[in-house]
Amino acid sequence: GNANGLIIKLNHDTPVARNDEDNITAGGDIAEGNVITGEGTDTGATGADDTGADAPASITKLEGALSSDDSAAGGGFVAEGNFGVLTMQADGSYSYNRNDSAPGSAVDTFTYSYTDADGDTVTATLKITISDDAPVLETPDPILVDDDDVSGAGGNPDGPGDDDPTLASGTLEWSGGDFDSELFDLAAVNEALHTRR
Repeated sequence: GNANGLIIKLNHDTPVARNDEDNITAGGDIAEGNVITGEGTDTGATGADDTGADAPASITKLEGALSSDDSAAGGGFVAEGNFGVLTMQADGSYSYNRNDSAPGSAVDTFTYSYTDADGDTVTATLKITISDDAPVLETPDPILVDDDDVSGAGGNPDGPGDDDPTLASGTLEWSGGDFDSELFDLAAVNEALHTRR
């Protein structure tokens, strides 16, 4: 204040960080965007951060479920989540790489620190959802297996009503899914089923 009663108040403005969300589409491995601008995220501009009066502001730390990083000297902040690894730059741009063994319908959440020019720091989260990639089973050809053709099934070779097998062996294969497709030997499956009876 002064002799005339004038009072000057300083409003110390801090940055504002807003939570963001992104996703990996079914069968995908990478998600990319920017937490400061919201570009490329599912939340878009509604998740954009504000620098406040003390510009510029930047990312200064990244935390995941399994590791954290407060130095971008190695090419960005790198943090490991439960299902993948997130790399984030000081300008808010990021790239998330899903682990090969990560299942579908999984969520990784990371916390980043956003710091303005005079050192004020706030935090927000980036949530990455991995969409489920359901496998698709190809329709197999119909098969006919007689009990004489299965070891240990107790069949009666050349008995009355015996049938000639068709496609007694083959494979079942599916595509898609969150892991590599698998092959099954039909003859082995049939033998196992009969043996358990």
